[in-house]
Amino acid sequence: MDQKNFREAQIKESYQQMIKQQKEFADDMRRLKLDVEQMTLDQQEEKEKLKAVEEKLKEMGDRLEYLEDTAQVLAVWERKRSYELQDARKVMIRRLQYEPLLGGTIGVKSMGELEVAPFVGAAKKKYTAREAEEKAIEFVWQVSDKLGNPEWHPFKIIKVGQKHKEIIDEEDHCLKTIKNEWGNEAYDAVVTALTEMNEYNPSGRFAVPELWNYEEGRRATLGECVELFEGILISVRYSGVYGVMVVVRYSCIFLLSQCLQDKPLLGGFIGVKRMGDLDDAPFVAAAKKKFTAREAEEKAIEFICQVSDKLRNPEWHPFKIIKAGQEHKEVIDEEDHFINAIKNEWGNEAYDAVVTALTEMNEYNPSGRFAVPELWNYKEGRSATLGECVELFIAESEL
Repeated sequence: MDQKNFREAQIKESYQQMIKQQKEFADDMRRLKLDVEQMTLDQQEEKEKLKAVEEKLKEMGDRLEYLEDTAQVLAVWERKRSYELQDARKVMIRRLQYEPLLGGTIGVKSMGELEVAPFVGAAKKKYTAREAEEKAIEFVWQVSDKLGNPEWHPFKIIKVGQKHKEIIDEEDHCLKTIKNEWGNEAYDAVVTALTEMNEYNPSGRFAVPELWNYEEGRRATLGECVELFEGILISVRYSGVYGVMVVVRYSCIFLLSQCLQDKPLLGGFIGVKRMGDLDDAPFVAAAKKKFTAREAEEKAIEFICQVSDKLRNPEWHPFKIIKAGQEHKEVIDEEDHFINAIKNEWGNEAYDAVVTALTEMNEYNPSGRFAVPELWNYKEGRSATLGECVELFIAESEL
């Protein structure tokens, strides 16, 4: 009996241990299942995070590509404006090269041309009055030939702080000879010619004309020249009625714009166009089809004011960026609700007027969001160059 009880107790204990092991195994399975589920969730989260990062990287890549394209467009625009300003300077130089100083201060200086007077002065101390001029001119010719020789480069490079600077090499044999034999003033004249030539035409090694402010001893700005020309034009033809303000297409454009705003087209085709201004005519014409003659103008003006306010609102930017080949381009978003409403209610011509104003404002003043004056060639329907304006101003000043 005891043996039987012992056996039953042993079986019962084994059964209980088995139940306990099953329970522990079930617990382990549940924990493992939870761990697997957690790992799956974590993997899903990681996948979503990875996807978000990839989308962000793609967005940043597209943005970078757009910025690079924009930078390239701006660089081309900057070069175009630079060429335009250079062209205008050339026109002004041609006009002033053989004329008296403009306004008594502005003229054309040959940069790199050797001044003769110091050599004549030095020669008079060494030779008779008859010989002095002949000797001076002879030596000036020699020095001029030397200046035109690209193999003669009496400069040295020194380090100033973190930068390198090119200065005259005072130990150059030819310069020392000039200083010893012809004096300090002749030496200074040669140094000035060398410095100017090294700045303006180091490769060609010949003198080049430059607009010069003789009163202040510096390069004259195009704005100064145009201001003086306009002053002459006003004093001769308009007796000071029109005021003049200076600023060129970075500074000069504003001056020319102010001068032209109250006058007929310059040369019959150059004038000032306000880029971003809304053309009223299409709205008035559309209003006449919808309202009585009495109401039409009132309704048109009322809506034009609403559109003008919308145009000036920097938060309204109905543009979208599209990819054209390898470049990104900003175009009007034709799905914009307000633009669609204009097209549906006021017609295609009014829609085109708004699109034109938006496009001009986005190009000329996207941050300020107000119309800005621009020199305009009405004959060819494009921005006028400064060269065209300067030539026409000169032509008018000569009438």
